[in-house]
Amino acid sequence: MIGYLRFFLALFIFSAHTLPEPTSEQPQFYRIGVSCILMFYFLSGQLMERSYGRFLDKTEKPIRSFLGDRFLRMFPQYILVVLITILSISIFGKSTINFFFNQDLNAFKIVLNLFLIPVNYIFHPLQIKELLPHPFIPPAWSLATEFQFYLILPFIYKFKKPYFLILNILCLGILVSSFFIGSENFNPQSMGYRLPFGVLSFFFFGMCFSRKDDPFYFNLMLFNWFTFSFMLFIMGPIFGFVEYKSSIEILFGGFIALPIAFLVENVKIKKEYFKKLGYLLSELAYPTFLVHYLSFFLLEKIFNILPHNRTLFVLGSLVISLSMAYLLSIYQRKFETIRFKRRGFESLRKKI
Repeated sequence: MIGYLRFFLALFIFSAHTLPEPTSEQPQFYRIGVSCILMFYFLSGQLMERSYGRFLDKTEKPIRSFLGDRFLRMFPQYILVVLITILSISIFGKSTINFFFNQDLNAFKIVLNLFLIPVNYIFHPLQIKELLPHPFIPPAWSLATEFQFYLILPFIYKFKKPYFLILNILCLGILVSSFFIGSENFNPQSMGYRLPFGVLSFFFFGMCFSRKDDPFYFNLMLFNWFTFSFMLFIMGPIFGFVEYKSSIEILFGGFIALPIAFLVENVKIKKEYFKKLGYLLSELAYPTFLVHYLSFFLLEKIFNILPHNRTLFVLGSLVISLSMAYLLSIYQRKFETIRFKRRGFESLRKKI
């Protein structure tokens, strides 16, 4: 069931990026891409908590094995898409309508993009100027945030309950306080969505869900959920968190994460056909997320189809995205064989 969820979250993010900018009269829920990204963070906290626990049980060097496993899962497709993007810009020239593909290519910027891990540091207050104005793969900053979570997960895993509680409340406090401060350097966009300081609260939220059989983590999970709900339905309307348009979407992401997680956990797919379809959709989710902006660029340059032609633009970019995602999933299977052979135990997805 998680495979279906991941794929449709990726499609919602795709659809959010094909929509025009909302006007001031439109509701703040107009774009759901932010909420979907945060749902991915929640899922990552849930699944990586289980995954790292299995590395602890089954491998002699769990940290190295876990990080190597994550590298083989994320980087082969990511690096290939970065290289295809660079090649496409070199061949077709810069975009005239999309500033993400209207930037200079230089060796240091290319290296930073290929390295991935620092590419979320393009936002205040922490900016790597050489990465500006944006990564070559526009949504790659969220992958950087996620990999940063992988890097610290082995250390978080060792925390005893009081220290986990303190860190959870600290990160949640950073996120919540950003709504009230809303300055250039400390706002919901950076602290609640893009940089790890507040965003870690979503990963911890997912970890608590994974450990919910323990009353301590179950209660902490409920505390996180009630905090998001209280901010969304009570504090948001009272204080009017409208200066940053993603504020409500961030809180909405925290609100829907828990009921969706319970729903996915309790819906069991029995027919083998639907299980296989779920595995296929799961394989397509990540590459679809990677290539959808590239599809916009290729649609502009090769077919001269621009966003103002709404129907053709959306359908064309969807076809290109899914086609490229399928080819990337085939390419990734070679690395998946290496990954599972290297780890030496069965994939978790067959148990979920």
